Amino acid sequence: GRHLQLMGGSANLQAALAIFTCLRVRAAGGIPNTPCDDINIELALGSCLERLGGKDNLQGALAIFTHLRRRAASGQADSPCDNNEIELTLGRHLQLLGGSSNLQAALAIFTRLHQCQAQAEANTPYGDGGTKLALAGCLAEMGRWQEYDALGLTTEPSAHYTIHLCHSIRYFSELIGEIGEVNDRGHLLGLAIRYACQAVDKSDHLNASCFSQLAHCCRACAHLPPGYLRQLGIEETKEHIDSWVQLFFDEACRLEPGRTEERTYSEQWRNKEAAWLQAAEQLTETSAQKSEPTANSGEIERPPGCKRQNR
Repeated sequence: GRHLQLMGGSANLQAALAIFTCLRVRAAGGIPNTPCDDINIELALGSCLERLGGKDNLQGALAIFTHLRRRAASGQADSPCDNNEIELTLGRHLQLLGGSSNLQAALAIFTRLHQCQAQAEANTPYGDGGTKLALAGCLAEMGRWQEYDALGLTTEPSAHYTIHLCHSIRYFSELIGEIGEVNDRGHLLGLAIRYACQAVDKSDHLNASCFSQLAHCCRACAHLPPGYLRQLGIEETKEHIDSWVQLFFDEACRLEPGRTEERTYSEQWRNKEAAWLQAAEQLTETSAQKSEPTANSGEIERPPGCKRQNR
């Protein structure tokens, strides 16, 4: 089941769902649609429903994760449990669901876990499943930039790819969080692209989320006025940049078949990006007959393998 889920694609995910559902029914004494006592089966089933996406599947996953938490907390509803895996899984799912109340609930979970871990180990290495990264990602989605920066996530190039990815999402989220003058926001896009490039490189070009994030950054570039992009050191045409976007999205889907934006980003995040892209497109149209803007940031780092063409 997990291997089919890893392979991705609608058919494989449905096959994995059938396996996990069968295991659950068997573990629950043959009673369908009933939670069993095996945490691994329940987590696997919930994760598969989450990957499948859609309102019903996401609500089904939420019901599974919530039930696991309540059972681990001795039957107390809306109370933290001592199982960090359950807490992290529920928090990430609430973040994916989006919305103010879900994000606040996710933030409360990640904050408590981070505080507990910080007390237990003063110098904990945070990797892919670290509570510090989970907290940082939630703060970024909520637009709490100062609190994010105060966490002190390393910016060293040698850091794990998940940290670079988290930084890229943080700066891109700030970029799309407010429609302002391009001159005031360009440095955010530059930072988002730089960290996305580093994430792709540090993941050995094997992580779909890294390629997807780089595609989102490049798509933002494609919607900006050409004159502004030249000030940032980008001389490629919109059509050329669009080809990067398609290339990176295609690579993300190749690495994770069946991947969709709905299963990866919350609806609130996608709506913000769409609004920013529309505003940037309008800015490009209105600035076509104006003088080129002056960027207040350095040259944007170029995506891996996309060298500037000599013209």
